[in-house]
Amino acid sequence: MVPAVGIDAQAVINSQIPDDYDVYMGMLWRKFGSETPRALSGTEEEFDDAYRRFCADRDSVKIMFYFKDIGAVNGDALSCNNYDKINNFKNKLGDCGVLYSQFGDRAEFNSLLIIHLIRLILSYLPAQELMVNSEEGALKNAITAEKDSKKGEESGGYDRCRYFIKTAQGSLKEFDWCRKIVNEATVSLTNDLLKKAHSVKLASSREGGLHRVSDILEKAADEIREYTRRMDEVYPKFYGSMFSAMNNFARAFSMQEFFVAVPSGYVEVVRNSLEKYIVSGFGALGIFIRLRSETFIAGNKVPELRDANHEMGKVVDLYIEAFYRLPKLAETLLDLLRTA
Repeated sequence: MVPAVGIDAQAVINSQIPDDYDVYMGMLWRKFGSETPRALSGTEEEFDDAYRRFCADRDSVKIMFYFKDIGAVNGDALSCNNYDKINNFKNKLGDCGVLYSQFGDRAEFNSLLIIHLIRLILSYLPAQELMVNSEEGALKNAITAEKDSKKGEESGGYDRCRYFIKTAQGSLKEFDWCRKIVNEATVSLTNDLLKKAHSVKLASSREGGLHRVSDILEKAADEIREYTRRMDEVYPKFYGSMFSAMNNFARAFSMQEFFVAVPSGYVEVVRNSLEKYIVSGFGALGIFIRLRSETFIAGNKVPELRDANHEMGKVVDLYIEAFYRLPKLAETLLDLLRTA
């Protein structure tokens, strides 16, 4: 928060909080906070603002609240006034329909937060994207397996974790196959266009070379159209396998059993898979950016070539967005895994 002057201190804080935040997360321990003109504390006022948004539009904001167990605090450190205010606020949350979470120490809070944040991320994914799968219907099968599991709680949770991880690894293999096809085609096209650009310069400098230039540009347009057709064809499997892998890893990480029942060696396998995925994803991103940034000579002067470049640009931008966004998600999952 930037120091400033307002009606009161909390009003200054409120003015610097965006109106369109997606998640409100509150936390209290032994102090309830200072009273404001509008609430018994700044924390309560911020909660009230978030709750009003939620009541107006239930999709506008997610509300998460945590309390550290005050029973673990020395009684002298907790005044009766704070104790009463905190308990009254808990009752208020209950009346508002808020299910809050309690924790005893930092380690327990870290574990809870990892699980809750991953589940929260999954809740924001559009329903149609959640059902994007590899041809085997990996995610649909995983959800069915979770619903239909009849085993004991611990073994069932472990089996589901293992199923999600194996499904994710299978999706990564499919993604790697798609990535190789896409990379090879992109590198090949980039090199061919650069060679043709050089040929156009040579032909332009020679007498009677215009006919030769026309042939080169026509072939370049054909190659670009064929590349675009092939990339359009591969994209559903490419994106579906990437998304299925990240989605299934996230589902495994969101289960307490992953950190309790899954052997540490298995966690290392997952970590290595994610690291390999990140490296290959950002490597491919560089290849696409190179193609996107290489402007083929005369591309804007010849209508046929300009149209082909335009269509290619649209599909390349899809790949660039995917290669940038999903490896970033993998990095987030990897960071969460490291802190577990």
